[in-house]
Amino acid sequence: MVPFAAPVAMSPPERVWSDDDWAVIRLGHRPVGMDDRWSAYVESDTLHLHRSWTGHQIYEARFGRTQGGRFVVAARVEADRGRHRRVGDAYDRLLLELLVDTILLQRHDPRRWDELASLR
Repeated sequence: MVPFAAPVAMSPPERVWSDDDWAVIRLGHRPVGMDDRWSAYVESDTLHLHRSWTGHQIYEARFGRTQGGRFVVAARVEADRGRHRRVGDAYDRLLLELLVDTILLQRHDPRRWDELASLR
């Protein structure tokens, strides 16, 4: 895995994941095929998301405890345009949330992906 080249702070998703969700998130994700574009792992309370083909880190989310589960306390995104072309803060915030839900928790919500597409 390749660490950030130029990380910048981004607005974290405004969402609480349950303790059961956190237990699954902590397991991370290893890509299993060419169409699997992300790799994820957790160190301590921090989730790291990397592109599977290049190994470049694109997102980092530090989780904290709250009543009823976990939430993202702080998040960072890659700002090096050679590694990640940022669309905007709202786009990155929603994509980070969708990656957690889709890749780690296996929950696909087409409406949210349509919402993401509208932010391009």
